[in-house]
Amino acid sequence: MGAPGLAFETRETRRSIGERKDASATLRRSQQRNPGALPQAEKKSPDQLKSRLKLSWSNWEFGREPLADSAARLAKSKVPYIELHGNHYGPDLGYKVDETLKILGDNGIKVSGVCGMFSADNDLAFNRAVCRQAAIDYLDREVPFTRAVGRPKPCDDVEFERSAETLAMRGDLFVKHGIKAAIEPIRSAEVSLVHTIADAKRYLAQVNHSGVGHINGDVYHMQSEERHIGDALLDAGSQLVQSPHGRRQPLRHGRGIDGPGDHHSRALRDRP
Repeated sequence: MGAPGLAFETRETRRSIGERKDASATLRRSQQRNPGALPQAEKKSPDQLKSRLKLSWSNWEFGREPLADSAARLAKSKVPYIELHGNHYGPDLGYKVDETLKILGDNGIKVSGVCGMFSADNDLAFNRAVCRQAAIDYLDREVPFTRAVGRPKPCDDVEFERSAETLAMRGDLFVKHGIKAAIEPIRSAEVSLVHTIADAKRYLAQVNHSGVGHINGDVYHMQSEERHIGDALLDAGSQLVQSPHGRRQPLRHGRGIDGPGDHHSRALRDRP
């Protein structure tokens, strides 16, 4: 079974995460080992490297912790944005708009996006129609909320096409509410389709809808699937709307990253 990641980005955030100091010495050492396309990009567009990046955190990883506690801790840590858990699993479930806005407003936190949550119960690609309908119903709840504030084994060999077809059915919903729908590549240990930036671009081409045209590049998954993270982010170009790094796991050498944020941050800052 399988499904790609789906993130709903607000208009508030145009560049992605990572407000970090420029570790130039570390960057040079990393570039000497695995330069990729970043040095050339830096030479072509040096002015684009001057802007600072904005840090965001995906709060679904905090589990059952109350949103107020999460927001207070992020504010204390000077993290200005939050990617909210897309927890509207049913008509009576999930965050309430007014309450959410008050909590975030009290802590000076803005919403960078909402993390779409899909499983075998509400799956765009599943070969059971009732599960695909549940995914459509989920989108009908989650997308309006966004505006206001994985399965490891494939079920058959046409789930890629079926998933794209089902998501395209709700493409107009994103356009109506002014939401950027972003596809997030997920590591192959968790889902059966869309593992890399290249996969995401192919999936977006298959969906072929103006309401679904962006990519959410999660470094946690990219370090498992991409040969060079910096090159992959540059390849995403203007389709990239966010690149979260919210898991407490060290980045591995040999994939375009030497330390937290060097090649990754440079690539984000240098993209169109």
